[in-house]
Amino acid sequence: MAKISTHTLDGTNGSHAAGIPVIFKSCETGKILFAIQTDEGGRLTQKVPASELEKSTIYELLFEVENYWIGLGHSNSETIPQIALRFRINDTDGVFHMPIILSPNSYSTWKSA
Repeated sequence: MAKISTHTLDGTNGSHAAGIPVIFKSCETGKILFAIQTDEGGRLTQKVPASELEKSTIYELLFEVENYWIGLGHSNSETIPQIALRFRINDTDGVFHMPIILSPNSYSTWKSA
């Protein structure tokens, strides 16, 4: 079973970015493996059965951030609406942690275990 996780942080004020919808899907088939929101601490952790994953396939973790920024008073013309992180899963029992620091018009991310 693979563990997919993230921690979203608001880069404008250093707080946790809560309530951001996140979709995890296969780029090859388009199959959605989960769709959930970050919790109050800006965190998300989901386990995905190894039987649902294909080794060497590229997967996408899609963050729907536009409404987060609109809720904080930014217009949709000044924000990035979505952030897509694509990565390959070579270990269907591995841990894939991708924190992200958000700003209305930029982001920073990295992959760690």
